Amino acid sequence: FLRKAVRPLRQAALMTMHALAVKYGSQLQASTLASFVEEASPLVNDSDLTLASAALSSLESVVTVQPSTAPVVVGKTVPHAMTLVRSPLLQGGALEHLQGFLKALVKSSEAAGGVASFQSLLDELLASGRTAGTATGGKTAQQSVAVCVAVLCSTAGPQHVQSTTDLLVKEVKAKTQDTTAQRLALLCLGEIGRRADLSGIPQVESTVSESLKADSEEIKGAASLALGGVACGNLGKYMPSLIRQISSAAKSSPKQQYLLLTALSEVITTCSERANLLLSPDDQGQVLSLLLGSAEGEEECRTVVAECLGRLALLSPEKVLAELRQRISNPSPNMRAVVRYCTGWGLMRCWAFLGPGSWVFMGQR
Repeated sequence: FLRKAVRPLRQAALMTMHALAVKYGSQLQASTLASFVEEASPLVNDSDLTLASAALSSLESVVTVQPSTAPVVVGKTVPHAMTLVRSPLLQGGALEHLQGFLKALVKSSEAAGGVASFQSLLDELLASGRTAGTATGGKTAQQSVAVCVAVLCSTAGPQHVQSTTDLLVKEVKAKTQDTTAQRLALLCLGEIGRRADLSGIPQVESTVSESLKADSEEIKGAASLALGGVACGNLGKYMPSLIRQISSAAKSSPKQQYLLLTALSEVITTCSERANLLLSPDDQGQVLSLLLGSAEGEEECRTVVAECLGRLALLSPEKVLAELRQRISNPSPNMRAVVRYCTGWGLMRCWAFLGPGSWVFMGQR
C-alpha cells in the first residue's frame, strides 16, 4: 500500500502501521518492521510534508517499541531525514515529528548501548546545516537544523549538552571566518539554551555577546537570537543583564539596541508559548517600562518594541492594555504608531482572555 500512487491509501497505511506499532509493536516480527522501514523511508521528503509527518510518526513508533530496529532506521531513514532538514519548506507538524523521530532514535541507541549514534547524528545534522546555509532559503533551514540539534542534546543528557556547547563555542570563535558555520553554531547555542540552563558555562554568554559586535550582519542577527534563547534557560540570571544592556544601548547605539530588543523579543515569545517558563511580575514591569521608553527610538527599533508589547500583552493583558490605553492619544506620533501597531498584533489574542469589551480600546482610534 505504501507503494501505491493513491495518496490517501498511503496515508492510511502509515496511520495503521503507527497504531499497530503502538499497540502490538513488541509482537511484530523484526523482518516485518524492517520491510516497513524500507518502504516508508522514501516518503520522508519535502514534496508532501503531510505524508512525511505520518511516515516519521510511524517510524518513531517502530523505533520506540523495538529499539533493535535502530540500525535499519539509521541506514534507511536517516539519509532522507537529513535531506528533509535542509529544506526551507520544513515547518510545523513535519518539524515536530522530525524532532520526535530523532528523540526516539537517541533513546533507542542508549537502550542498545550505542553511544556513538548520538555523535554520528550530531555530525550529520551539523554537516546538513552548513550545506543548507549556502543554498537558497538556507537561513530557514539552518534554524530547523538548530532546533533538531537542541532536541538531540537535551534528549541525550547534560553530558552531551556540555560537550556540544563547547564544540559550538569553539566554532563561533574559530578564525576561519566561515560565516555559514558560525551562524549555525550561534543558532544551535540559542536553541540549546532555550531547553537547558547554560549559565554554568561562562564562555557561552561572552561568546554570544562578542558576536553582537561582529562585522557580518548575519552573525549579529544570529547572535541576537542566540542571546534570547540562552536567556530563556535562566531568566533570573540573564534578564537583569539584558534589561541593563538595552537601556544602555538606547543612549549610545541604536543598532545594538535593535539587536538586544530582538533578543528580548525571543524571551517574551518563548514565555508566551511555554507554560513552564514565566517572567516574574518585577521583570514584566521592568520590561514594560523599558519598551514604552524605547518607543521613541529608530524606526526598526519601534517595530520590535511594538511586537514585544503585543507578545507581552499575552502574559499580562490587563496591565499592558491599561498602559497602552493611556498612550493611544499621546502627542508623540511615534508613540501612537507603536501603540496602534502592537494592538493589531496583541489585542486579537488578548480578546480571548478579556472578552469583547477589549475591543472598546480599538474603537478609541
